[in-house]
Amino acid sequence: EDPIIIQEFLLPPRYFNLDEQRNYQEQFKGLAGIALADGRSQDIRIVDPFDTIIDPAGARCYLITLGFNRTATLNEYCAHHGPFSESMVRDLLNQALQTLILLHQQRFTVPTGQSQQGIIHGNLNLNSLLWAANTNDSPPKGFVYLTDFHIWTNLFDPASLERGDLGAKMN
Repeated sequence: EDPIIIQEFLLPPRYFNLDEQRNYQEQFKGLAGIALADGRSQDIRIVDPFDTIIDPAGARCYLITLGFNRTATLNEYCAHHGPFSESMVRDLLNQALQTLILLHQQRFTVPTGQSQQGIIHGNLNLNSLLWAANTNDSPPKGFVYLTDFHIWTNLFDPASLERGDLGAKMN
């Protein structure tokens, strides 16, 4: 009964032949559900997908993420509530940097069982940062969550393919 977000990714024949489509779909299957390699359960303020679905008969992939109560992106929040105060900006940046440091320094395990040192976000912008605000506080206090990592959002980007910079691959 929890809300979910479904993102659809396409592998158009214009950019991917059938073998490439299957290869990318196989890679895609292993991208949901990163966890700390040491088994700790910790809120590291990221929103990562909990499932991936591929269309075995077609050129589509789906990324399933919990709706996170459809928390506003920073872009949406600022458009509705106006700019952040100086102290809120400092708090927001501090939280985002703490999360990025943790992502870069910790070992993570992916669903395929592989372990890797650090994960790079690669897609920071006002729409990939969520603001979970406690609106009862004045000024509102909240937490910044990172979402829409490069490894998910740009895996099938034809512009990245043409440049050959698919840094999205997991090691």
